[in-house]
Amino acid sequence: EKLFSDLIGLKTLNLSLTADAHSFGATYNMIRHTIKNNKDVKYIIIMQTPMIWHKEFVVGGYCSTLGDLNSDKVIELNFIDRFECFKFNYLNISEVYTSMKQKAVDQIRQNHQIPTYKNGGRDIFKEINNNKYASLSKIGKTKIDEIKMIDKYLEDKSVKVLYIQGTLHYQLSEKYKEAIAKQQEILKGLKNITFVEKYIYPKNEVMGNSENHVDISYKDESTRFYFNALREYIH
Repeated sequence: EKLFSDLIGLKTLNLSLTADAHSFGATYNMIRHTIKNNKDVKYIIIMQTPMIWHKEFVVGGYCSTLGDLNSDKVIELNFIDRFECFKFNYLNISEVYTSMKQKAVDQIRQNHQIPTYKNGGRDIFKEINNNKYASLSKIGKTKIDEIKMIDKYLEDKSVKVLYIQGTLHYQLSEKYKEAIAKQQEILKGLKNITFVEKYIYPKNEVMGNSENHVDISYKDESTRFYFNALREYIH
């Protein structure tokens, strides 16, 4: 965040969301919160991994970021029913278990070296051979409507919105390039979101603990990559 702010010459805030857990629904909410509460915002940059496109509408990500916003459009598109977020927030026992499990995982990570592609703790070729990422080959049936919902919301807003693809492991980008190309064609067809066609596909030596995470040592270099990709769109 600080490095990007220094490079671009504008105050920057990183409203980071996890990919699988939040997806487009939370992106929609965060954009609405940002525009509603920050009258001087000039640019919004959406950066998402191609890995989120295979899932249907993520109810948890949407409901957990809703706050005081309305759900009219989301209900109209049949992504949720009128009581979905109430049920998620107050009747979802599985979320309590998930939170406890995550806390335990975080504690283990604090006490051990995290296995990454860079340090040899993970093997992308083995994961591909085991079809771990086979879902990347498809686009979820709600995804086009989700991104178009965001695009429609921005129709009368005086903010410039850019979409740039997030980091993806090089071997996955090669194996699933047809599916990624389909995602990009959808993005190119949007009216109020500008798709920036620059991609960062690193190999094992700079990848972190996930197929879309770079190692901490590569953080500054990847930030500069995104700055150079976006600088011509920001004046």
